[in-house]
Parts: sequence; structure tokens; C-alpha cells
Amino acid sequence: MAGPENTAQRATTIGGYVQAIAKALDYCGVDSARVFRAAAVSSPMANDPMLRVPVADLTRLYRTCVDVTNNPYFGLTVARFIHISNLHALGYALAASDTLMDFCLRLERYFRVVS
Repeated sequence: MAGPENTAQRATTIGGYVQAIAKALDYCGVDSARVFRAAAVSSPMANDPMLRVPVADLTRLYRTCVDVTNNPYFGLTVARFIHISNLHALGYALAASDTLMDFCLRLERYFRVVS
């Protein structure tokens, strides 16, 4: 039986987040390739809908970004660089929502696709 620790180690998230992080680092004047190497995370190459990143790697990358930028709210900067195309078909489906409630319900329904 898989315990919570094993599940967390296998959990992944959509790779589009990594591209947004790289763009946010560049925007902050930080060499994103260097930060990715320091965090031992592969740099984003393409916005491949099949690319998944282990949550543990993403967490380590965010912690490194916070340290390097000295910005505990770095994740909010990343949010400025998330584009609907980073979430692929789900991103476009979310953008097509008529109301914020529709958006939230759709996000809830497909959350496992993203993370």
C-alpha cells in the first residue's frame, strides 16, 4: 500500500509551470539556466503537453528561486507568466468559461490533469 510519502514522491505537475518559472526568473534579471542547474531541475525546452515534472522537483525549484531572488512571494511573479497555452487544452477550456464559477468547477474537475 502506498503511503502519503510515496504518493508525494510520485506526484507530478504539468511541465508548463517550469516555462513560466524560467520567464519569471529572466524578468527578475536572474539567469534561469543557472537556477535550474542549482535546483537540479531540467530547463524547459518546449511546451510539450506530455511533459510532467515531479512535484518534489518543482518544490525544490521554487525554494531555490525564492532564495536567489530574495522574494518570498516569487510564486506571485510566476503567475504573471502563466499563459493558457502552458495548460494546453485545459487552459483553453478554462478561458472559455462563461463565469468564474464555471472556471472554478472546470478547474476542480480537471485538477488531477494539471497536478
